[in-house]
Amino acid sequence: MLQSDFNAAAAAVRESAGGLPEAESLIQTIRQAEERRADDALELAELLAPLLARRLQRGGIEPPPRRLPTSAPPAAARPPRPAAPRGIADFIDEMIAQDHPV
Repeated sequence: MLQSDFNAAAAAVRESAGGLPEAESLIQTIRQAEERRADDALELAELLAPLLARRLQRGGIEPPPRRLPTSAPPAAARPPRPAAPRGIADFIDEMIAQDHPV
């Protein structure tokens, strides 16, 4: 996620939460988790880059197996997008709806 996208989402959460400290705590937890994820991805790339370079030098890379395109879920299964910015309550409602489908 781009930093500007994250900042916009965080601002929307702060606004909808009305300045509750729990919202700021949640934002910081998510930010830290994403930073760890990015650090892990960088470490993995640093480990795999030399292996990839050696295989490329030997010409030993085969193309991946061809995959058939997957079909998208029906349009009716997707919730409609709200016109206004979504609040934290909207996210919670969506999570509950996913856990307990009708």
